[in-house]
Amino acid sequence: MAEDTISRVQQSLGVSPTESLTRNHVLYGGEGFTDDYAEKLANHHGLSEATARHLTSKFGTAAEGVVALARENTSLLKPILSEFPAIQAEVVYSVRFELAATIEDVLARRVGMQLHSWRDAIDAAPVVGALMAAELHWSSSDAGEAIHRYVEKINHLLDSAGLSRKRSSASMSSESATAQH
Repeated sequence: MAEDTISRVQQSLGVSPTESLTRNHVLYGGEGFTDDYAEKLANHHGLSEATARHLTSKFGTAAEGVVALARENTSLLKPILSEFPAIQAEVVYSVRFELAATIEDVLARRVGMQLHSWRDAIDAAPVVGALMAAELHWSSSDAGEAIHRYVEKINHLLDSAGLSRKRSSASMSSESATAQH
């Protein structure tokens, strides 16, 4: 897409098109990637198949860097939420290496949980907030405020969409079934 965009810009500026220099560059996380990478990641690190697939789809071979954080703290291998494949190490990785600075940045743009379920994102906010507080040296009141602001924003989205803030038993079963696939 970027190559096509540059070609169109060159064309509209009346400049001779140049050959793309990035065509053969391997994207971050693509070096050494194979079709069975997720399986290898799961076997090598004792991850669930779902978590290994999730990490591989987000990070490619750079998933090794995410999992490596658990050498410092094995609890980082725990899921952010038990029904979701993302692990706590992703939060730490996002802060340390991707400059994530807000709970929404992590849950919406890094982990993707907010895109799948606003209610799950609300449930995950305290976990993410605590991990970010430790990494960013937030005070407990700053962490509490960040969690509160995020939850209120998501509750506002639920209200604006005419959705209940509470989970119904039907939505809990369908969300659980979706998370398992």
